[in-house]
Parts: sequence; structure tokens; C-alpha cells
Amino acid sequence: MCSPIMNRGGYMMSETIGRLLAAGNVAEVFEWGSRVVKLYRSSARKPTAFREAAVHAAVEAMALPVPAVWGVLEVGGRWGIVFDRVKGRSFAERMREDPSVIPECLRALARLHARIHDQPARQLRGLKSRLATNIAGIGLLDEPLKQILLGRLAGMPDGIRPSTNTRPLRGSRRLAGGHQANAR
Repeated sequence: MCSPIMNRGGYMMSETIGRLLAAGNVAEVFEWGSRVVKLYRSSARKPTAFREAAVHAAVEAMALPVPAVWGVLEVGGRWGIVFDRVKGRSFAERMREDPSVIPECLRALARLHARIHDQPARQLRGLKSRLATNIAGIGLLDEPLKQILLGRLAGMPDGIRPSTNTRPLRGSRRLAGGHQANAR
């Protein structure tokens, strides 16, 4: 069921799939020895797996708190990524179990988001062109909204920092079309 692959240390990875840890719309995460493997549901996700692994490796190089990437592989006809396994409970689990920790968790998430947004992502230059292609091709948006979004995207620098040139005024949130709404 496993196709052996060289990991970043040059060793063969020949683990077998363990118990299911999480499932989403496009992928499932399984135990993989002392690590985890995220397997995409569709066998057509090979480019997605390599792109996501490259993004994670770039973020890892920025010294942000993300699991290390160990390799991309095919298991049973499905493409996936091997990551370090993160220890501990998620913010969501902690907040569900004890609502009194919600403010603490939200502050920690806000600090993390600020750290992420402070990092220039020059390694991810292809993101801007991919976003433009996705916006242009989506059928759910009317043409004027597509042009607004593409215009804003064109004004962003290469090496996008999340939310560059899109920060709303303090105490408000930005709506579609650039309108401001007061935060409650």
C-alpha cells in the first residue's frame, strides 16, 4: 500500500498508514509512524501536494511555528505529504472544552497571525498569478467584481504578505466592493 520514497534526510520512508486523525473536504490526515501523512482524497491532487509541501517548506524557513515537511509520496493511488506530528490539543478543542480560555486562545491566534503577516513571502511569488487565474475563472463572480478583485491583486507586490494593501480601518471590517462596516 505504500510506495517508498526518500525523505529530506535521504532515508527511505516505508511507514504504513495508521489511524485516521482528521478529515476534511479534500484530504485526510493519518498517523504515519511518529509523523503524520495528509492524503488527498483525489488521485488528481499530485500538483496540489507538491505545491502545499513547497509552501510549508517556505513557511518553515521563516521560523514560523509549523510542522516540518518530510516528503511527498503516493500511497494507494493517493498523493500526500508527510509532516511532523504536532503534540497537544488544538485551540478549537481547548475552547470547546473550556470556554473561559477563549480570550487567551484568540490573543494567541492574533499574535500568530501578526507574525505571519510580518513575513515577506518572496518564495511564494507564484501565488499572485495563481490567484489571478482562479479569480478570472470562477463562475460565481460577476465581471465587475472580478475586475475589482483583479485590480486590487495587481496592485499588490510580488512576494505577497497576507493582507498587504487590504487592511481595513481600525474598528471596522472591509466588505465586498471596498465598503466599510463598523465592527460590533
